[in-house]
Amino acid sequence: MRIFVIVLAVAGAAWWLLAHRANRTSVADARPRVPVATVPVIISNIEMHVAATGNVQAWFDVEVSAQVSDNISVLYVDEGDVVTTGQALVQLDLREINAMCDAAAAARVSTEAAVRQMNASLTNTLRQFGRTQQLFREKVIGQQEYDDAETAVTLARGRHDVTIAECNRLTAQEKELGVRRERYTVRATFDGVIAQVHLDSGAYVTPSVPVVRMTRISPVKVQVELPETQAPDVRVGQPANVRIWTMAACVFTGTVTRIYPALNARWRTQTVEIMCPNTEGQMRPGMFARAEIITGRTRALLVPDVAVMKLSGSGITHMYTVVDNCAQRIDVTVVTELGAYVAVAGTVHAGQPVVVKGQLRVQTGTPVIVTPTAMLP
Repeated sequence: MRIFVIVLAVAGAAWWLLAHRANRTSVADARPRVPVATVPVIISNIEMHVAATGNVQAWFDVEVSAQVSDNISVLYVDEGDVVTTGQALVQLDLREINAMCDAAAAARVSTEAAVRQMNASLTNTLRQFGRTQQLFREKVIGQQEYDDAETAVTLARGRHDVTIAECNRLTAQEKELGVRRERYTVRATFDGVIAQVHLDSGAYVTPSVPVVRMTRISPVKVQVELPETQAPDVRVGQPANVRIWTMAACVFTGTVTRIYPALNARWRTQTVEIMCPNTEGQMRPGMFARAEIITGRTRALLVPDVAVMKLSGSGITHMYTVVDNCAQRIDVTVVTELGAYVAVAGTVHAGQPVVVKGQLRVQTGTPVIVTPTAMLP
């Protein structure tokens, strides 16, 4: 009797479950189907990249100072002027140094004249000494006269050498003054642009006071900060695409040229420099930039970006597929963004249909009807 009761109870429970499922199926079948459009998941080779933000900086940015102290006589440049290596930027007052150069030149000319006199005097003394030697061998003169003639030759040679040395000293001094006079002209040390002029004509400058600031903006360097989790993927020589905040439609290509050896201890980021050609001067120092450094290529699953949705207030991303004419949610992870497509990872496979239109009207279990996009309301 007890066994019969148990069998009866089991049979009743099974009947109730079947009836409830049939009821749910009939209710579900009765619900209106939501029209959706789907596209298949595709697999393709994509470029892997890491994204970072930073600032545009000049390739060179130098404060140019004078090498001597004096007043500015002429300013040859203004802010924004393009200059070349060796071009004169600023001329200091040359009056004092010119006077010193003229005095040195006059002293040199006078000494050269004295050298010519010493040459003539030495030549004459040597001739006299030659005649004295002949007379001394013929015993016409005595030893004293011979010694006096020999001493005169020695003294003449000494005076000649001293005059030559003085002439050489004055010549070297004149060359030194010429070099110093050249320093009174401040010249550009590289091809670039005058970013700022600090002083006006008439100002007194010293070697410690900058006169102008020069920059080179072709090429430029974009300095970005990478999270330490992405830093190991970046190498010198990797290509990069750079976008400027104010020129979203323009993409500038560059190359990673430097990776700083130490991380920023405060932000746990690594500084990377990207060199970008800037022949048209569109990129200016100080601009905000976003860079995508291409680290390699890999095969990935691609879906349209409109298919991927994000739950509000969470970091969970998901999309919908169609299974047995019903919508089914799939949680995915966005690997990288590729314009109208995104690479995803998760429980998804190539060829699987994903909803690209109507996904906001469905949830897991919603009956759907797949129709062409053009036929959707």
